[in-house]
Amino acid sequence: ITLSDANVIAAQIVEETVDYWLIKTPVKLIEETLEEDESEFELDNNMPEEQILGYAEVVYSKENLKQSQQRVALIITSIAIISVLVLSMILNFALAKLFTPLEQLAQTMRQAKASGGHLYAQIAGAKEIRKIAGYYNSMMAVLEQQESDLISHRDQLEAEVKIRTKELVEARDAA
Repeated sequence: ITLSDANVIAAQIVEETVDYWLIKTPVKLIEETLEEDESEFELDNNMPEEQILGYAEVVYSKENLKQSQQRVALIITSIAIISVLVLSMILNFALAKLFTPLEQLAQTMRQAKASGGHLYAQIAGAKEIRKIAGYYNSMMAVLEQQESDLISHRDQLEAEVKIRTKELVEARDAA
């Protein structure tokens, strides 16, 4: 795009390519005439006279702009990668903190099933997991109490059977 000199009244881009800008601006001579009785500090309505001497054309390379764009893109990419890594580490930590107590509770339950014993779970983790562990421990306490009651009742019945058997043997021998 080329503009005629008459249309250029201020600095403007007259041509642009992939590698540079061509900027054209008029070179002006501004004359101020002071009358002898006027001071430099007085306001006047006289506009200075402008005279266009010619035009200056400057070719400005886009190389610096391209390098700046590449640096900015690299910085943004680096910040994005670092942010993703930091957020993934935070997320990994938070998920481990959430799921580790749940895994420990599940492991305790598997061990109790395999051994048949009354293993108690550690109460830790999120509120819901602590509740589940508490209910599990309550259930284990009830099972342990019931088993203790059954053992006590069994021992009592065995003692009564021994006594009754002894009485029957004595009655048989006496007859």
